[in-house]
Amino acid sequence: MTKKIFYAGIIFSLLCFGACISISSILAKDNNKTAEPEPMELDQTSWEIVITPITSAPGKEPQTVSDNLIFEDKKFSSENFTNNGFDATNYSLSLKDDGATVCETMQTKDKDTIFWRMEVMGDGMKGIISKVYISENKSEDFRFSGKLTSGTLKPRVKRIVVERMPPEDMRMLGLKVPEPKPRSFWQRLIGKIKRLLGLGK
Repeated sequence: MTKKIFYAGIIFSLLCFGACISISSILAKDNNKTAEPEPMELDQTSWEIVITPITSAPGKEPQTVSDNLIFEDKKFSSENFTNNGFDATNYSLSLKDDGATVCETMQTKDKDTIFWRMEVMGDGMKGIISKVYISENKSEDFRFSGKLTSGTLKPRVKRIVVERMPPEDMRMLGLKVPEPKPRSFWQRLIGKIKRLLGLGK
C-alpha cells in the first residue's frame, strides 16, 4: 500500500511538471507566432480619383476627368460608369510585397468591358483602367490617382474553418486518415509507471 502511495506521488509530481513544461512551450510558440499579413478591407469606403489618358493626340493636353469609386456590400462601382450603364461588380483583393493592397475587377455592358486595377497604400489610391469597346472596335488605357473620402480601412479578417471527420467516414470516402500523433515523453513515462503498478495502460 505504501509503495503504491509512493508511486502515485511520483505520478502526480510528473503530471504537474509535465503540465508546466507544456504550458511554457505553448506560450513560447504563441509569443514567436507572427500574424500573416492580409490586404486592407475596402468595403464601405469611397474614393475620389482623377483619371488621365495614358496616350493623347499629338499637340493636345491630356483631358482629366474626376470620378468617385464606391465599395459597398462587397461590390465595386464607379459613379461615372454607373451613369453609362455599367453595373456594380465583385472584386478580388491581394497583397503586394511592399504592403500595398491590390484590387482587381471588371465591369461589362453588352460587349464592352472595363478592366480596373487599383493599388491602395494608406489613404491613397492609384491604378490603371483599360476600356475595351468591342462595339466600336477600339480600346483605351487610363491612369488614375486619388484619396479616401469616406469609410475606414482595416485589415481583412481571414476566417479559417476546421472540420473534423471521424476516421471511419474518411476511410469510407477514400480519404487518407492522418497518422495518430505520437505520445510525448511524459505520456510514455507515466504509462510505463502505470503498467508497473498494474493501473492499466
